[in-house]
Order: sequence, then C-alpha cells, then structure tokens
Amino acid sequence: MSVYSALARRQHLARRVDPINRLGELDGFATADRQSSWLEAELKDLTSQVVAVRDDFVQFPIASFFRTADPHSSLALALPVLFGLRQTVG
Repeated sequence: MSVYSALARRQHLARRVDPINRLGELDGFATADRQSSWLEAELKDLTSQVVAVRDDFVQFPIASFFRTADPHSSLALALPVLFGLRQTVG
C-alpha cells in the first residue's frame, strides 16, 4: 500500500460528494423527502468510504500534508457537506 492510493481514495470521496453538494445548492434539498431513500443509500456508501479514508490517515499521516488544488477534489470542502447531508437525512 502506498500513499498514492490513499490520496486517490481521498480525492475520489471528495469527487463523489461534489455533485451532491451542487444538487443541494440548486434546490436546497427541497426534494429531500422524495429522495430520502436515495440519500440514505448514498450516505451508507459514503460512510464506508469515509472510514477507509480515515484509516488511510491513520496509516499515512503524511497524507494530510498533500493539498488538492481542485476544489471539487478537496476533502476539506467535502466533509462539511457530508455532515450537512447527515443532518438532512437524520
């Protein structure tokens, strides 16, 4: 296992969250009632990815020093969105 695979998982997670964030910005999750089952399923999958990324940080603490130039691939910007989704779904 290398630090590069850890960085790739981190960016992949952020890229998965970015479209969900844009959807929320467009409609403020006003359609969350209709999409609640989709959001719950998506959150379950994203949760497993967050755990994997957390484990990567434990195994490769140096990964926290690598910065992502693309805001759509930034884990620092994705985590608050995930927390907001968790609050939306309940």
